Amino acid sequence: MKKLAIILFSIAIMISSLSTVALANGSSQAYFKVTYPSAVLYVDSECTQVYFGITENCYVEMLTNGTETCRVSYMDIEGYMDRSHLSASPAESWVTDYHHQEKTITSSRKSFLYTSIDLEDSIAEISKNATLTVIGIYPLDTTLLYCRDSLGNVGYVESGDTSWSSSDTLLPPINSNGSTSDDNGGSTPPPSSDVSNNADPLRIILILGICIPAGIIVYLLFKPVTKVDNRYISDSPKKRGYFEVEDYDYEE
Repeated sequence: MKKLAIILFSIAIMISSLSTVALANGSSQAYFKVTYPSAVLYVDSECTQVYFGITENCYVEMLTNGTETCRVSYMDIEGYMDRSHLSASPAESWVTDYHHQEKTITSSRKSFLYTSIDLEDSIAEISKNATLTVIGIYPLDTTLLYCRDSLGNVGYVESGDTSWSSSDTLLPPINSNGSTSDDNGGSTPPPSSDVSNNADPLRIILILGICIPAGIIVYLLFKPVTKVDNRYISDSPKKRGYFEVEDYDYEE
């Protein structure tokens, strides 16, 4: 029973090490492609309160998958989406670092970031020429942008107070052929640091550092012994419970 417990413990250690490596490799994250042209991120699970729109062909991280709605994260903003507006299966692992297009604009005058679309409660003041990252456009009023400032504050701002123009769009970061878009409309292949093909030496050391000791434990448990005159003799000298050959008195 003791041997069985140790074996199970060793197996558990190895499984745990592999799980740790999987998490470090980013496989715990699942990104799904937005396949609907007018997809919206909602505040509530009933999908009644709108956050902002998400451009088709961008990717969201799946947090809780559901049949009708799902909880997702997009540019660190968590909300809910209609499940039918996303791809049926997750994207390839390299999408993890390229799931959105960062569009930056500047404020043309002193303004504010607001917590809601009524533009009454401000969360932060924006100085003139401040840099903002556009996360999404409010679909029911395209003059409202959902942005993040340099301090990490997020909220709504009127596009008229920024360098945003009516011709600006949030282009999808990844083409349908699985490549990233450049400024000239061309495409380049995914970077060579693709996590699915990158053999991280630290993760390899982690596996070996845990699995090798576990294997040694299993070997020692089943280390062969020698049978002499109906008594078992361990290969390790003076092991408790066994007799050594030189300590046994043979009868003539």
